[in-house]
Amino acid sequence: MPNIQISAKGSEIMAAMRAPGKKVIASIGGLGSAKSWHSWLGLCELVLSTPRARYCVATGTGPQLKRGPWREVTEAFEDHYGVFPRMNRTEMTMTLPNGSVIFFVSAQIKPREVKGMNLNGAVIDEADVVSREFAEM
Repeated sequence: MPNIQISAKGSEIMAAMRAPGKKVIASIGGLGSAKSWHSWLGLCELVLSTPRARYCVATGTGPQLKRGPWREVTEAFEDHYGVFPRMNRTEMTMTLPNGSVIFFVSAQIKPREVKGMNLNGAVIDEADVVSREFAEM
């Protein structure tokens, strides 16, 4: 069972993401409270500081990925960190200059397919639309 940490503040979200060990971080807050944005910044820091890392971003459906996480993570890298990942919109992947890769997947994908990706970690956006089986992988 992973260690679960609940956080409402962006600094706490990012600190929890940097902490060693496998964990689940639940970010709680109202609409517009920047929960996702701070998760993206934490993900960017992790990926940029870990060469050849493999992370996954998941949310409910493919269209939700493109409207939300794909666009927001791109903005985080480009605007906040000045990094321009190589993007493959067909495969829904971003490859960073340090060789790290972020896979963007719909939570409708079979959990065993995600397990086969040999990930360092994952960020689930809008966890209420993700199946329990997917979240527990």
